[in-house]
Amino acid sequence: MLWACMPAIAYMFAHLLLSGLAKKFFGSWIDEEIELGTAVSCILAPCIIYWYSRSNRLQNMQTRKKSGMFFDCAALSLSIAVFSVPLCQNEAGKCELLSLSGLNYLGVAVAGPICEELVYRGFMLSRAAKVFGVHKAIIIDGLMFGIAHAGVPQMAMAAAVGMILSLLRIKYESIFPAIIVHVLINSLSFYSEIYQPWWPFYLVSFIYITAFVKSATHSFVKR
Repeated sequence: MLWACMPAIAYMFAHLLLSGLAKKFFGSWIDEEIELGTAVSCILAPCIIYWYSRSNRLQNMQTRKKSGMFFDCAALSLSIAVFSVPLCQNEAGKCELLSLSGLNYLGVAVAGPICEELVYRGFMLSRAAKVFGVHKAIIIDGLMFGIAHAGVPQMAMAAAVGMILSLLRIKYESIFPAIIVHVLINSLSFYSEIYQPWWPFYLVSFIYITAFVKSATHSFVKR
């Protein structure tokens, strides 16, 4: 269990360690110009990409099954965002954690998703599948992804999203679609003021996500 979860544990430890160091030495600049998590994600992203490339996993960046991939990526991004974006809004309907500065966007919507997908859907999912099998690996990967997020509602949502992204990773035998969806979901968070779905969208989104989960599950059960 510990071996399977080690990539996620190492990532969370590195994130906490770098956050502490950045806060200590560059605290005033970070508070004024860039958010702490953004700075850490920008630092970790090239390191994790290099680590991933050195582990001979670059073939996982190549999508082998392209039929329906772009539709699934777009539809999943919009459907998940319907439920996830409101969690980062305050009473005024604004996202209280994010600002539209270029550095913050780069960290939250690009570097962060790349780091998390390579760690959770790249390293960890593969390890967990070898130890526990695919079904349990998806659940464990989702739970670990949820633990990495603050707040009970956010943790529950992140766990569910992590499992869906794991299914996407398995369905298309590539980590690339999961990265695309994660980037799009986080990008929509920056526009939470205008992304206010009409209530039928919640029903349509739930139906689509349910259908995707059923289809993706069926695709790897048949293998």
